[in-house]
Amino acid sequence: MSMKGSILGVAISILILGLLALVWRPPGAAQGIGQRLAEIQARTVGSSDEGPVVATVNGKPIFLHVIEASAATARLMRPELDEQMAFKVALAKTILNTALYQQARKAGIDVSREEAEEVYQRMKQVGQGHPVAKDYFETVQKMPPEQRRQVTDVLIEGYRQAMAVSRWENQMAQKAVPRPSDEEVRAYLQAHPQEFRNVLALSTLYFTDEATANEVYASLRKAAEQGPQAVDALFREAAQKYNPERTSTVEVFTFLVPAELPDYARDALQYNQGAVHLFRRSDGTFVIYRVDRVIYVPEDRIYEQVRERIWQERKRVFVNQLQQRVLQEADIHIYEDNLPDGIRLSKQEILRLALSR
Repeated sequence: MSMKGSILGVAISILILGLLALVWRPPGAAQGIGQRLAEIQARTVGSSDEGPVVATVNGKPIFLHVIEASAATARLMRPELDEQMAFKVALAKTILNTALYQQARKAGIDVSREEAEEVYQRMKQVGQGHPVAKDYFETVQKMPPEQRRQVTDVLIEGYRQAMAVSRWENQMAQKAVPRPSDEEVRAYLQAHPQEFRNVLALSTLYFTDEATANEVYASLRKAAEQGPQAVDALFREAAQKYNPERTSTVEVFTFLVPAELPDYARDALQYNQGAVHLFRRSDGTFVIYRVDRVIYVPEDRIYEQVRERIWQERKRVFVNQLQQRVLQEADIHIYEDNLPDGIRLSKQEILRLALSR
């Protein structure tokens, strides 16, 4: 067997191990997990290319030692898995990823080593905030230079293959999955009325007399020079004097479009948090407001966010179906004599385990 053939299986398997480490294991229980993950990967990379083949995917071999390492890592991340189930999951997912990468290559999609290495470097940076990833990268860094190079190369290769698969799946989805219409977006918003609401919180004072409103406004502007606490105190004092019937000066609005807001609140959207302004209403009364909080996304951007969300959900369903088809059409051969004792795996079970989350 060539080293190139072995690296394919190892790289895809390594990617699975990394995802398990970062997703399945709670950070609070992650001490030492990253180190053991790195050690398992180092042993796998350092093992000989020769060895029993447990499966082929369209003629591409998958080696026993790679699946054993993947299964060991699965159990490390999910102790509730017994040895047989961990091995089956590892083999099924490696078969799926191998078949998907073959499809990406057949479609002419490739990712350069430089692109994959950029992702790897970003993951190292992000990983500093995650106990498992931090422990993993620190362990790799302490390895002898040649071993460190091998482990790093295989992980970068894993990213390269995963990126190629992702691009192929996205390319297929772009061709097959329609973008949601405006009617579908509106229907989604109507069905989820609170999910995309903007928020505006104002401290307000109401006046019928312009002179009094101007006087209080001038005092608030002067108080603003002393800081937010001075403004707070003056707002409370003014409310007790001029709006004694109100239990609070704070008004909170949730809205999709500014037209849903009263006139002074629409005016407030143009200002940053902390701004204090005097607004004359059409009925001749006055409102002094302070912007306490504003979360405002224009309607056109909300529509695009919703459109993208609907499309991504459709894409997820499509990709799942695509992966099923790739597995069903793949020429998969399981070498049962090379499987651990008691393990048998049908194509239907491969399909079920490979697509499980």
